[in-house]
Amino acid sequence: MTNVQLCGDRNHGSKKAEQPYRVVLGEQNGQSALFVQWMNQPEGADSWRGVAAHTMGFAEINADKTGLTLSNLRCTTRGKGIVISANVSGGPKTSKRRTLHLEVGPALEKYEIKFTPPLK
Repeated sequence: MTNVQLCGDRNHGSKKAEQPYRVVLGEQNGQSALFVQWMNQPEGADSWRGVAAHTMGFAEINADKTGLTLSNLRCTTRGKGIVISANVSGGPKTSKRRTLHLEVGPALEKYEIKFTPPLK
């Protein structure tokens, strides 16, 4: 399972080149791994060629043995940041259905994560 999406624009509202986020969902050892990349446009490029300027992972999802699987990943824009939502299966008390709400950026390493119902 791999899902890659471009989402948002850190330069929203300015005349500068678009700087989206790239959301990457993969799988490792039977569980999901989620990363967000801050993408930049190289100077002088004729067409959009995004270059990853920064990559961030999320220990709450990616750490060994969390056992979480994400599906139906969606990314929406919120100002200069993004909001990622997904269905979550696995983890503690696996019979519960969960959702993920993750707000990222625009500052590097700034995010808020919430599972409903909470992980215990």
